[in-house]
Amino acid sequence: MGKTLITIGREIGSGGRSIGQEVARRLNVPFYDKAVIKGLMEQFHLDAEEIERLKANRRTSWPVLGSMVMPSPVFDYTYATVSVNPSDKVFEAESAIVQGLADEGPCVIAGRSGFFLLKDRPERFSVFIRAPKALRIERVATRQCVSPDEARKIVETVDEGRENYIKRYAGVSRYDLRNYDLVLNTGLISEQQAVEAILAALQ
Repeated sequence: MGKTLITIGREIGSGGRSIGQEVARRLNVPFYDKAVIKGLMEQFHLDAEEIERLKANRRTSWPVLGSMVMPSPVFDYTYATVSVNPSDKVFEAESAIVQGLADEGPCVIAGRSGFFLLKDRPERFSVFIRAPKALRIERVATRQCVSPDEARKIVETVDEGRENYIKRYAGVSRYDLRNYDLVLNTGLISEQQAVEAILAALQ
């Protein structure tokens, strides 16, 4: 298998995370998603919800982050107790974590801007999992036990936040299909069929 770094971009409610997990299982390689969040949590002493909120904002303006950010020996960063943008630091940390995971060997990385952060690696294979909005809303409502209206708000908020984040740091739209080697619609195929399609494309 020539392509050993598999990145899975996905729309919320598309089943992308489950698909990524199964691909990793079938390939017998590590799957990373929460591991990246955990690394960010350790780096910034923030919880996952706060990190996602920071990422979703076009601009953040916490005047002092120094009291919250503690340098980690894993990263060679120096933090000053002056005005900084936490989203910038989160992206720097995320970049270092993703690159580090990729350096460790073959893996599947779900989300975390993997398609962009690993774009210069010849062994990278990027997939985007999408689905019709109505179907994603239905799935989110079921999974999170919320009303359809609330599920719609969740889907729209997450979609906007992820797009803002990618545009800010990658300078591209996550919906630009030229970013990916393979795009799959789980409104047309099952998650298992998506897994098989990815594995077939890797041959």
